[in-house]
Amino acid sequence: MFGINTWIWSIIFHTRDLPWSEKGDYFSAAAGVLYSVFYSIIRIFHIRQRRKRVAIGLMILLFFICHVSYLSFWKFDYGYNMVFVVTSGLVFNALWVSWAIPRIKAGRTYAKMPVIWAILMTLALSLELFDFAPWFGVLDAHALWHLATIRIIGMWYEFLLEDARWDARMRLNYNIAPGKKS
Repeated sequence: MFGINTWIWSIIFHTRDLPWSEKGDYFSAAAGVLYSVFYSIIRIFHIRQRRKRVAIGLMILLFFICHVSYLSFWKFDYGYNMVFVVTSGLVFNALWVSWAIPRIKAGRTYAKMPVIWAILMTLALSLELFDFAPWFGVLDAHALWHLATIRIIGMWYEFLLEDARWDARMRLNYNIAPGKKS
């Protein structure tokens, strides 16, 4: 749902470049990345207890509220927003790459997908960071960023599905209840 919200706000902003649509785009992108960090922490560390999930969620929500408040009430700072979102994305990448490395070594072949994904997303992100003037007055770095992320995001969902299948197989094989740590 966060991803859908992010893409909808991106569409709105790119068709109607207004102050409110720009904020919607920026804030939903930050929310999407922070939700990804939240999900990653919950999945990677197998956090099943509701109180711990709520505590982590509230901590990340506090980061989001502080971020949006700064941009809304102090200064709408493009550089700060970029640093915030990129840093959050790098935390996401670091979590999944650190999860993947021992599983790759253990022979779980699909575990290489987060590493490939992190590399591709970082390369795509370079389009955002090293912006250039539009080619033929139409195609700029930001447009290419959006184009590149379509397939990269699809790859990520393929990984999530494969990881869920693996987790389900392990739970069946070892008769682990869904609420128990594996």
